[in-house]
Amino acid sequence: MLHDFNSNCVLPDRSEICVIGGGAAGILLATELATAGRHVILLEGGGALQESRSQELYRSELSAMPHVGIHHGRFRTFGGSTTQWGGQILELDDLAFARRSWVGGSGWPISKLQLTDFYERALRFEGLQYVERNDATVWSQLGLPPLAREFRWPELSMLYSRWCPERNFAKLYRDKLTANPNLTAVVHANVVGLNLDSGGTSVESAVIRSFSGRRALVNADAIVICMGGIESTRLLLQPPAGSQPPWQRNGLLGLHFQDHIALNGIGISKIGLQPAHRYFGYVEAGGFRYHNKLALTPSAQEAGETLNVAATISPYRRTNRGRDAALVALREAVKRRRLPVGGNAGKIFLHGPGIIASRIAQRLANADRLWDRTMLTIHCEQSPQSASTISLAKDTDEFGMRRTKLSWTVSDQELHSMRYFLRTAQRAFSQSGFAVLEPPRGFFEDDDVVRSMCEDSSHHMGGCRMSTSAETGVVDLDLKLHGVHNCYVCSSAVFPASGFSNPTHTLLALAMRLSDKLAGN
Repeated sequence: MLHDFNSNCVLPDRSEICVIGGGAAGILLATELATAGRHVILLEGGGALQESRSQELYRSELSAMPHVGIHHGRFRTFGGSTTQWGGQILELDDLAFARRSWVGGSGWPISKLQLTDFYERALRFEGLQYVERNDATVWSQLGLPPLAREFRWPELSMLYSRWCPERNFAKLYRDKLTANPNLTAVVHANVVGLNLDSGGTSVESAVIRSFSGRRALVNADAIVICMGGIESTRLLLQPPAGSQPPWQRNGLLGLHFQDHIALNGIGISKIGLQPAHRYFGYVEAGGFRYHNKLALTPSAQEAGETLNVAATISPYRRTNRGRDAALVALREAVKRRRLPVGGNAGKIFLHGPGIIASRIAQRLANADRLWDRTMLTIHCEQSPQSASTISLAKDTDEFGMRRTKLSWTVSDQELHSMRYFLRTAQRAFSQSGFAVLEPPRGFFEDDDVVRSMCEDSSHHMGGCRMSTSAETGVVDLDLKLHGVHNCYVCSSAVFPASGFSNPTHTLLALAMRLSDKLAGN
């Protein structure tokens, strides 16, 4: 049963573990720990379905560059972003974990090898236990020769991402979330503060409030914050009622925010490899979905002193975040066989007719024709020492919490990395006769041209950096806040460096690792 704190539901007097946030990481931790026999309470601030009043709590202030994902890439509802994302899964590569002499602040305090088993367990959790792990086998299943063999591109590598069959984890794990007697899942339980013990070294309870006016303390032996890459930091930044908590003392909380830069619209012509959609579009093999990516090799990154950069090739289209959000909402409404509500209804009303007309045209057209005009989209890592920050605005939300203020910037190193990638791809494509890349005028000379093309990817990372000591970060190697004994942050906010891969799969590997620790394994 899913409890609603807006009503008179009864909460347990005390739990062994309190998980704050009902998104991907929170659902994994709650279900894994409950299955292991631990008594868990899972608190989700939103409702069972997305609703405008809950989303309003995310309204934030922006400075520096525009950042669409601050409002349209966060979902305060049971299931979190898994109710809206595409479901793409991709590990961070080895280099993302490594110390790179040419990238300041790079390197994780744990190695990728330490996450290998947890990446595998995360695949099973994501419903991908039977997915093909080897890219060469995927090429074979598709009946295609690997492009790396067809075209000799020494500075570029190719890899496939995998896609979850059921992307909504609240739906995928509904039975475990509602039927396990060790687990109490509560919606509309908005956490507005954390209470420390008298010594200031342990979190005794989480303070929760509801829209109906209820207030309660949730007591637990351990607290895990899984509120997302921005909201986790926002909670920890809130002004204390008493003395300053340990996690605020070193001044690092909220620093080095990172998002993957998406640079769209670089034209491609004369692709010599056909049908292009078979190589670069979304493909299915063995019942699973895959998508091909081009990436700079580690040696090329070192030679060019770049950040981690990759790209995709797709039919040309103009960016329209509203239309994309409406498409996701429409798909969800059809899957659930339920009319959309709140903001989703407005998005579908505005963009739905155009989406339906486009889909009909695609069905009638030959797939090859959709690829007559193509583009390259670059996905670039941001510097681990990014100047972007999460801080607090003066304005407060309905519960009196200070809202988020985000300053997002694109650095010179990031501009250099994207330009180096494009030059490398231009040379490789031209020399092999693969295609011709057509960057806009001024791309290599004018920084403003490139920055005007940069968008965020709703991949919110950094702000609670993982580190070996309290002098250099916010959480330790076990994701525990420095200075306290029992409070953890399981969020992409802990990422020291972000690579180019979307963060969910690595976050779930970290969550699986933390679940073992908290379960006593």
